[in-house]
Amino acid sequence: MDFTPLVAALLIGALGVVNISSAAQVTAPNLYLYQATWLVMGACMAVVLGVWDYRNLEQVAYPLYAVVLVLLLLVLVTGRAILGAKRWLSLGLF
Repeated sequence: MDFTPLVAALLIGALGVVNISSAAQVTAPNLYLYQATWLVMGACMAVVLGVWDYRNLEQVAYPLYAVVLVLLLLVLVTGRAILGAKRWLSLGLF
């Protein structure tokens, strides 16, 4: 795995965390912690996906496609209309 894009993305993300920390010092002093948490979680996911062999997806590609089609039909049938567009599923907690 080439870590150059990951390092570049982490540097840009760290710059964003510093900017948020500086901009929200008075109104939301801990806001940068949320941004840093998501940055670390995204970096971990990038590493996992970078070392994982994507060819394993070939075995589950058609079942995943079927699941996505069912979800799209579910939105069409039972979706909530928000601002005139029917594109949301009501999942209870979300």
